Amino acid sequence: MDIVEELKLLLKLKSDSEIEQSDEMFRKGGYLSFRRAVTIRRDREPPMHIFVKSSDVTRPELDQQQFISFHACQKEVIFYGLMGPVLERVMEQYNIKRVFPKTLGQKIKDKGTILVMEDMTKQGFSPVDRMSFGIEQAYCVVRSLARMQAAFWIARVNFNYSLDSVLFGKESPFSDSVRKSGMDFKPMIERNSAYFFDNYEKHVKYPEDAQVIREYVTKFIKTLLDDPMKGMPCLTDEPLGLSHGDLWFSNFMFKGDGDNMICRLFDLQFWDISIFGFDLGLMMVTSLSNESMQEHVDKIPKEFYRTFKEIYESKTGSPVPFSEEAALGNMGQSMFYAMFWVIGTCDLLWESDNIDVTNMLSNVAFAIRTNRIKLPF
Repeated sequence: MDIVEELKLLLKLKSDSEIEQSDEMFRKGGYLSFRRAVTIRRDREPPMHIFVKSSDVTRPELDQQQFISFHACQKEVIFYGLMGPVLERVMEQYNIKRVFPKTLGQKIKDKGTILVMEDMTKQGFSPVDRMSFGIEQAYCVVRSLARMQAAFWIARVNFNYSLDSVLFGKESPFSDSVRKSGMDFKPMIERNSAYFFDNYEKHVKYPEDAQVIREYVTKFIKTLLDDPMKGMPCLTDEPLGLSHGDLWFSNFMFKGDGDNMICRLFDLQFWDISIFGFDLGLMMVTSLSNESMQEHVDKIPKEFYRTFKEIYESKTGSPVPFSEEAALGNMGQSMFYAMFWVIGTCDLLWESDNIDVTNMLSNVAFAIRTNRIKLPF
């Protein structure tokens, strides 16, 4: 894919526009797309700073990730081209603070995708790593996610649920995407479970954690290999929400601090219509220190619902359509998905310097030991 030509078409650039591209980023931190910052200089106009994400199944760098890269990048383009504008309209109408980056154009082609968005670093936002992601950032993410849920539910109710079959509900093509993707997960599960069992013990801090993890993951893998789809708990029961699907610290950017801190959620390549609070388990398991996990594992879901309720009711003047009890009841499925994510990404991420595998597995052991994961077996 010729990125320069695609940018000229998407942004309707004049022939004399000067396009400066940074070095391309790929695979670092588990990326499934090719990424680069771009500056566009036009005569007598301020420079335009953008960030370009693309996929291209003809490129050999993708290796075994070709199908999932194209599928994930296509979903992200659909989010920004379809769901995103609906949420943005609601956020603007009801004065709800922004959650995700602005986009300038997107396209799906036969052999790839392109997504053009604002360069958030030029807006003062910075990424974080595991060591700089603290509990203050975690609650900022939780409240940002709650704002997105409020916009989703306001839109859903304002249409009187009439668009559930095409956009907002479990009948829509954007719900339960794992089952609807058509992907055969068995090869991935077999490959990653072998990697997991070959490597997890060297990352586990305590022998008792290693035993707990081995016993659980052995059953977990067997259940999924017997039938990957039946092995997954139902993720489309009401109350529903709009899930990010890949909510860990590598996909957040922050600006400011204290009460002035704001967050942007990006890389919505696995967004879905699924259970309300779907993302919280993954965020806690991957991104919290073990001490914070133990202290805040019950507080974070409550803050998520509290923020959602406060925004929804203050903006609409109506009570939220479901109770806190119903929302918190989804945490078992949320933790199950976190476990699925840990195994599904281990061969890709465990060698990265940007992830603390020991801490993550301590969080997994804690979730198993305290019966916080909804078991399908």
